[in-house]
Amino acid sequence: MDIPDLTGPFKLTNSNVSIHIRGGTLGVYVLGPLGADGYLAVKFTGRSDADLAGGLRQHADKHDAFGFARAGSSQEAFEMECRLFHHFEPVDNATHPARPPESDGKCPICQTLDGSTG
Repeated sequence: MDIPDLTGPFKLTNSNVSIHIRGGTLGVYVLGPLGADGYLAVKFTGRSDADLAGGLRQHADKHDAFGFARAGSSQEAFEMECRLFHHFEPVDNATHPARPPESDGKCPICQTLDGSTG
């Protein structure tokens, strides 16, 4: 399974988010602690269909570091998030990623439609 090429990791601060991501960008992100070796231990995967920077800022009090990838559409972001979710099996995600409201696409890995299984 191919996962998206992620930029980062970076410490999750408002300034780092502003430096690396423009407002209104669509995309996916991974969150977790940053080890002494510089690697991110992925604990959460997510996406934003409207504002990646804003989505990341919502997690600044819960996670130390982030990596991200831009997407060209909500459907592309959903498929990228699914790949990250299945690859990392993050402990802080309660459920499978939900598809965008306007989409009837399935998860490219497990073929789920409803976002509740994975």
